[in-house]
Amino acid sequence: MLLDIEHLKNKYEISCSGVAHIGAHFGQEISEYNKLLKEKNELTSHIDYLNNIIKNYSSEKVSKNKEQDLILLKYKKELEEKNNLLKILKNRIDYLTELIKKYMTENNKYFEDNIVLSKQIDTLKLYIEDYDNKKKNLQKVLSSCKNIKNNLDKDKDDENQKNISSYKKDIENVNEIIEDLKEEIKLLKDKSVFISFCQ
Repeated sequence: MLLDIEHLKNKYEISCSGVAHIGAHFGQEISEYNKLLKEKNELTSHIDYLNNIIKNYSSEKVSKNKEQDLILLKYKKELEEKNNLLKILKNRIDYLTELIKKYMTENNKYFEDNIVLSKQIDTLKLYIEDYDNKKKNLQKVLSSCKNIKNNLDKDKDDENQKNISSYKKDIENVNEIIEDLKEEIKLLKDKSVFISFCQ
């Protein structure tokens, strides 16, 4: 769970000097990172504005009264608070930057592996399609041989029997190859699902 530091700081009037990071989801870190960058820009503008006011007050040659001194002191105090807050924001932004870089670096390998596995699966699908077509053709040839066999005299059909036997062996070989390819695809899909689950 990512704590809303700004909300807690305002609600409980906390003056903190740092933030501890324990876990958190990558998406939460990105949204916090973007929010803090926006706050940092707004805070920097406010600090620049305060610096200009203090500079103008300090450089005036008009005699200063207590009221002007109090105003100047108020601006200096506010400037100090804003500078402290800016340091905290910068530290948190730096930390989130490193965390996001680390996440991207560590997960880049899984993205690349997933792409390679997807290509391998596509290639295996092509092989299976090719072997399925070969199997269909061999089954047609086998069917044709069976028809011829039925039409010929069994005693004179030694050559056809050899052809049928050869075709059966070819079909069995193709079936074995197809089963092997299907097993490889299953393994690659399992690996791909595991990698997707790890991401």
